Amino acid sequence: NISSIKGFYLNKEVINRGDNKCLDFGPGIGRFLEAYSGLVSTVECFDISTLYSDKLRKRANLLGVNINLTIGSSSFNVLPYADKEFDLCVATMVLLHIRPDNIVNVMGELRRVSKRVLIISYHDESIDMCLPLKNYRDDGAYCFNYDYTSLCRENNWIIDFWEKESKQCVY
Repeated sequence: NISSIKGFYLNKEVINRGDNKCLDFGPGIGRFLEAYSGLVSTVECFDISTLYSDKLRKRANLLGVNINLTIGSSSFNVLPYADKEFDLCVATMVLLHIRPDNIVNVMGELRRVSKRVLIISYHDESIDMCLPLKNYRDDGAYCFNYDYTSLCRENNWIIDFWEKESKQCVY
């Protein structure tokens, strides 16, 4: 159950490391908001679509979690945050939607604005990394099969934690 894994891991990290400023990169409808409840005063959320922003705000309100939502362009080169502004950035099932020509830049930006980055995402070792898992659709939705640990090593980002079973990588 991915939601219980996400909640447990973030709670443990926040409590053990004293994180108090978090960035949720690509929050969607806010399935991860329970993990922040009672642990951080405000969660900064960055998304490239307004598709789920109303659902995200309603869910945050229901859970009593304060959020600041920034909507950016899908072709961004620089996130609108200062270096190391966040203690922890969480990217849950979102980086797989980033095109191969931009994945290193996006992961680098997450690392620039945060002391640590937690990626929870799917990776199938039996197929090629850049092979789309789904065909491109008219709405631009697609999924790529990235090996996040390899991308970290190739870019000299030190991996703090890697757990294959729960699909979590912290760098």
